[in-house]
Amino acid sequence: MDAVRHSKSNMNGRSASMHILFIPSWFKTRQNPFYATFIDEQARMMQKKGFQVGVLFPMWNGRFSILNYFEGNKVHAYHTNDFPVLELTLRSKAPGYTQMNFNGMARSIVRAYDRYCQQFGSPDLAHAHCVFMGGFGASVLLAKRQLSYVITEHASSMVLQYPRQHSYERFLIEKVYHDAATVIPVSTFLGAQLKNLYKLNPERVKVVPNVLAPMFELPPDPVPSVPPVRLIYVAEFSPNKNHLLLLRTFRELLQRTPLHLTLIGKGPERERILRYIRDVQLQDHVEIFAEMSHEDVRVHLEQSHIVVSTSSFETFGLNVLEGLAMERQVVAMDSGGPGDFSGDSNLVLVKDENDYAAALQKAIDNVSAFDGRSVRKHMMERFSESRVSTQLAEVYMSALKG
Repeated sequence: MDAVRHSKSNMNGRSASMHILFIPSWFKTRQNPFYATFIDEQARMMQKKGFQVGVLFPMWNGRFSILNYFEGNKVHAYHTNDFPVLELTLRSKAPGYTQMNFNGMARSIVRAYDRYCQQFGSPDLAHAHCVFMGGFGASVLLAKRQLSYVITEHASSMVLQYPRQHSYERFLIEKVYHDAATVIPVSTFLGAQLKNLYKLNPERVKVVPNVLAPMFELPPDPVPSVPPVRLIYVAEFSPNKNHLLLLRTFRELLQRTPLHLTLIGKGPERERILRYIRDVQLQDHVEIFAEMSHEDVRVHLEQSHIVVSTSSFETFGLNVLEGLAMERQVVAMDSGGPGDFSGDSNLVLVKDENDYAAALQKAIDNVSAFDGRSVRKHMMERFSESRVSTQLAEVYMSALKG
């Protein structure tokens, strides 16, 4: 099956007939409606730009069980009312046999792709997100169905787990990056890391940032009155996000100033965080909410004065961007990706954990005098749907030209 076709442009110069197949490593599902919504938003953004869009989601179930021997890789197709989605559940069937498992998953990906083409037409180009399993799937389809692809990389694991990668996984990662027409890191920081670790050709690497969700393009409400000064941290509850540093700092500063802290997220550190809050008796000053929609996050941001981040490593820093777009001060650890926002006076990047309390106290003292309107305008110019979709369209056209 020849899946590569030459697209036509409409009279406005947009590639309305170009069919882009998104192959994400994560994607929201009916069971997890808030999971990786930024990829769904990007697909919708490119559809508004004039592209035909579809999704093939190779959803890897990394857990091994004896049932995997008897259960096949399942395919479920549905339509979002805007574009088709085909979910493929992938399972490892031979523990410890990495290459065997990937070969089996590759065959399932090809079968699922053929079904997608039969139902929804053959794509011109694939846009993978992250190596495992989206990038792996795209690499398989290049080899088996001659479908060219670009890949956006967000995953911190490509850097943090580099020393611990299985040899075959390392081989696949390098193959995925080197076979791609373009590797698209979401920040300058991540791009430099990937080029260094995986010896990528700089001419085939182009930074395109994550997009600011449309609801953040609306002007925010004014900041609430003080006291208390309201802080907010939107992040996964994981060790890398370093919530305990924030809570220790919050406890220290609470002795000087009336404060309130909102935490939004989910993850393996949730119980440890709750236990610490109880142990140091912060229950009256800290609220914790589960993962929620962008619309609900925006409401909480409008009710806050300062956005905080104590993450030790960020490939981009979407919570930082959203805080700046909402005209809020942001005090964040210098974790990599947010460096792309560092020219803005709203953002304080702290290099040493020992200096975080002083930086946050300074922001608290400045709450009443703060005005973030000029920075919001700058964020709209750099990270709006219009700007990011144009950058991606240029990548797509370049990839098809070869």
